[in-house]
Amino acid sequence: HLNDKMVLDFGCGLGRLAFAFANTFNSRVTCVDQSVHHLSIAQAEWARRKTSGTVEFVVSGPDLLSSMTLKQFDFVHSVIVLQHMVPALQTVYLEQMCDLLAPGGKGWIQIPHKTEDPGCDLDESVRNGGMQMHSTPIYAIKNLFRRRGCRARVEDVGNAFVGGTGVSLASAIVTITKLQSVPSTRGRGRHLS
Repeated sequence: HLNDKMVLDFGCGLGRLAFAFANTFNSRVTCVDQSVHHLSIAQAEWARRKTSGTVEFVVSGPDLLSSMTLKQFDFVHSVIVLQHMVPALQTVYLEQMCDLLAPGGKGWIQIPHKTEDPGCDLDESVRNGGMQMHSTPIYAIKNLFRRRGCRARVEDVGNAFVGGTGVSLASAIVTITKLQSVPSTRGRGRHLS
């Protein structure tokens, strides 16, 4: 299904999955990450591993994914990324990922949907050497995609992807499909300021 398709790998890190999409399916992949350091390592690694396809590297910034509003992707992928963002930012990125899908395009997104963590306490994280984990409830995820013209199937996978000792977080895999007959929401997406 991904042969010669446009793929967005959101939160690509060092690019391992992006390389697999490009090399296996001859896809045109856009790797997005907030870490310039990770993207520079990924770029160097892609130069060594490239066999087919193309990979573009993009730093996400305060404008989120707005730099890509002229692109449409056939497939959007994001795993083990969104739990590090506060719910409001998770929501904006999910909306923008849906908006970037071409009609009939698909997505496979992992997102935490419940946690006992009441919010972000940076001081506590620094003191304990931990990482804040955040979630968005399943009902909100479903409503968000419906409003943006995507059909969403949400599967609760428990603590897969985010498990570990002392982690009280449940994860969902959201499979989305952009509907064919929905008016475009491009340029009307939410942005954080």
